[in-house]
Amino acid sequence: MLVLGCLVLPATAWADAETEITTGLVLGGGAVLHDDPDVQGADHDGTRGVFRFGVVGEVVFLRETNRDVGLGLYVELMTSSFRDVQPGGGLELLIPVHRWAPLKISAGAHYDYDDEHAGGFGGRLWWGAHVHNHFAIYNTTLGFWVEVRANVWGNRDILIAGGVEIDLTILTTPWMWFGSWVRGPSRQ
Repeated sequence: MLVLGCLVLPATAWADAETEITTGLVLGGGAVLHDDPDVQGADHDGTRGVFRFGVVGEVVFLRETNRDVGLGLYVELMTSSFRDVQPGGGLELLIPVHRWAPLKISAGAHYDYDDEHAGGFGGRLWWGAHVHNHFAIYNTTLGFWVEVRANVWGNRDILIAGGVEIDLTILTTPWMWFGSWVRGPSRQ
């Protein structure tokens, strides 16, 4: 994940208005299919329901309008029911299926810091509002996602989940407005 971050930050310096950056809060739910049905908290068939929570940051290149396909990178920090920490990252393809609501297909790797230290690969399908911002590098997004993750070392768990991604600026803007109101008008 550190390597991906080191690649993303310099890339934004040379990529002008064609670069889009987004950050989001990820909320959802799903099920983990355990390779060991006797795992603690699992049902009799080896499944366990999970709450998905985390943050994701994306940088997408090659887009000048809403009709352009984009290619980019993502980094994420996720958890399943607060039982583990899952850093990850990978590639993302943005396909403009609608003017304001493109489809994003992501594929990457993750590491699962828990009792067993596992890791693997996964993919996410995302659809929602992601409009190209002609005036700034940051794009506000709001969308729905489904994902599948499979651990290939450590345990052999498979995660199937879905949920919503809410842009961090949507969550922080009311607090910024409140802070401005508390401070009062500028003296300049």
